[in-house]
Amino acid sequence: MGRDGLLLWATAVVPRHKRGPHPTRKQLVEGEPEPIEVRKIAEELSDAAWSHIFLRYTERKEL
Repeated sequence: MGRDGLLLWATAVVPRHKRGPHPTRKQLVEGEPEPIEVRKIAEELSDAAWSHIFLRYTERKEL
Protein backbone atom coordinates (compact mmCIF):
# COMPACT_ATOMS: atom_id res chain seq x y z
CA MET A 1 0.00 0.00 0.00
CA GLY A 2 1.45 3.35 -1.02
CA ARG A 3 1.36 6.75 0.61
CA ASP A 4 -2.10 8.18 1.31
CA GLY A 5 -3.73 4.78 0.82
CA LEU A 6 -2.90 4.52 -2.90
CA LEU A 7 -2.07 1.06 -4.11
CA LEU A 8 1.04 1.08 -6.27
CA TRP A 9 1.92 -1.59 -8.83
CA ALA A 10 5.23 -2.34 -10.46
CA THR A 11 5.98 -4.46 -13.48
CA ALA A 12 8.70 -7.05 -13.28
CA VAL A 13 11.69 -7.03 -15.55
CA VAL A 14 11.77 -10.19 -17.61
CA PRO A 15 15.31 -11.58 -17.62
CA ARG A 16 16.82 -12.04 -21.05
CA HIS A 17 19.65 -14.08 -22.43
CA LYS A 18 22.88 -12.44 -23.49
CA ARG A 19 22.40 -13.48 -27.09
CA GLY A 20 19.63 -12.63 -29.51
CA PRO A 21 17.51 -9.54 -30.05
CA HIS A 22 16.37 -7.34 -27.20
CA PRO A 23 12.75 -7.79 -26.10
CA THR A 24 10.48 -5.33 -27.91
CA ARG A 25 7.16 -5.74 -26.12
CA LYS A 26 6.34 -5.27 -22.45
CA GLN A 27 5.23 -8.29 -20.45
CA LEU A 28 3.50 -8.54 -17.09
CA VAL A 29 4.21 -11.23 -14.58
CA GLU A 30 1.51 -13.89 -14.80
CA GLY A 31 -1.23 -13.40 -12.21
CA GLU A 32 -0.58 -9.67 -11.75
CA PRO A 33 -3.37 -7.14 -12.44
CA GLU A 34 -3.40 -5.05 -15.60
CA PRO A 35 -1.43 -1.79 -15.32
CA ILE A 36 -3.30 1.46 -14.69
CA GLU A 37 -2.21 4.70 -16.33
CA VAL A 38 -1.13 7.34 -13.83
CA ARG A 39 -3.26 9.85 -15.75
CA LYS A 40 -6.40 7.85 -14.88
CA ILE A 41 -5.47 7.69 -11.19
CA ALA A 42 -4.80 11.45 -11.18
CA GLU A 43 -8.21 12.16 -12.74
CA GLU A 44 -9.95 10.14 -10.02
CA LEU A 45 -8.30 12.02 -7.14
CA SER A 46 -9.93 15.11 -5.69
CA ASP A 47 -8.14 18.45 -5.51
CA ALA A 48 -7.75 17.99 -1.76
CA ALA A 49 -5.65 14.86 -2.34
CA TRP A 50 -2.91 16.90 -4.05
CA SER A 51 -0.22 18.86 -2.26
CA HIS A 52 2.85 20.78 -3.36
CA ILE A 53 6.16 19.51 -2.05
CA PHE A 54 9.55 21.17 -2.21
CA LEU A 55 12.27 19.00 -3.77
CA ARG A 56 15.19 21.40 -4.22
CA TYR A 57 16.19 24.81 -5.52
CA THR A 58 17.33 25.08 -9.13
CA GLU A 59 18.89 27.99 -11.00
CA ARG A 60 15.50 29.30 -12.09
CA LYS A 61 13.08 28.36 -9.32
CA GLU A 62 12.04 25.62 -6.94
CA LEU A 63 11.58 22.15 -8.35
